[in-house]
Formats: sequence, structure tokens, C-alpha cells
Amino acid sequence: MLFAAFFRNLNLGRAGSPTKAQLVAAFETAGAHDVLSVHAHGNVAFSAAGERKARAVAEAANDRLRTLCGLDEPVFVRSVKYLTELAAAEPFANAPIDDIHERCVTFLPHDIADLNGLPIVTARRDAEIFGLVPGQAFSVTRLVGGRPGAVNALLERRLRTRLTSRSWTTVLRMTQLLPAA
Repeated sequence: MLFAAFFRNLNLGRAGSPTKAQLVAAFETAGAHDVLSVHAHGNVAFSAAGERKARAVAEAANDRLRTLCGLDEPVFVRSVKYLTELAAAEPFANAPIDDIHERCVTFLPHDIADLNGLPIVTARRDAEIFGLVPGQAFSVTRLVGGRPGAVNALLERRLRTRLTSRSWTTVLRMTQLLPAA
């Protein structure tokens, strides 16, 4: 099965982050097959024999990266099949549409099923979280004063845990690039 791993704050080649070759090698050493770094920063596609194995591979690769370059960030794993189904469900169909800069998905631990009231809108209206399914929150950002809202920071403060967010376009590109079967 194909899986996608999304790292928080992994910037290839920068201090505290691996190079692309190191990232791929960490997954291969952990037992992944067909490893591919996708769209430059912190997105990895790989094959593994089931979800439990994929999570174990990603955690082992993460441990290797911690030892290798000091990366100490969480990694979130989703099957490409699941991401394809999520995209087909059109989670942005009822999203706010006014002055949108970017549509975003934030990967959450699977046990987070409630954010205590949606939508969550920042005082500046530069970020708005409007949807939630187990493991993912959906949001939009707006440019205010030339800067977009910071959805990830908003959710990390609210949930008191480290998360990672991606442009919804990145997830869509991954589902198009990688076969879900």
C-alpha cells in the first residue's frame, strides 16, 4: 500500500533538517519501499505492508532523523487511498470563499474529534478553521497586511500539541501523482 508522511518543520538541507537523500535513506533503512520525497519540504510517499507497518516505518525513520540531524518533530501518516477518498469528499465545498489566500489541511492525532465549536476565526480574520474530520482540520487563510494567517500555530496553541499543515493543493497533487491502489 502507498502512504504519505507529513513532517512538521522539515526544511530539506537546512540546519536541523536532513537533505533529500538522507530523508529517503531514513525511510528505506526503516523498511519502506518506493520512497519518494514529494514537493520539497517534509512530504514523503512510500510503500508499506499496511497501516500499522507504515506508522512503524515513519516512526523509525523519524528516530533515525533525530539521531542524524537533530530533527525532533512529529510525523503524520495517511494512506494515499484515504487521502484520495478525502479529496473526493470535497471538504472545501462549503468553505468560506471571501478573499481566500490559501486552503489548508492540518494533520491532527486521530483521537482529536472535536475543536469545541467551529468555525474558529482569528481576531484579524486572517485564518478560519471551518471543518473537521478525525485526524484533519480544514481551514482557509486570508492576507491581512500582506501576511497570511497561521493556521498551524492557532491549532497548536488551542490543542497544546505539535501539528503540521499543508496547502490543500499539495495534498491534491500527491493524490494525483501517486496511485491510490
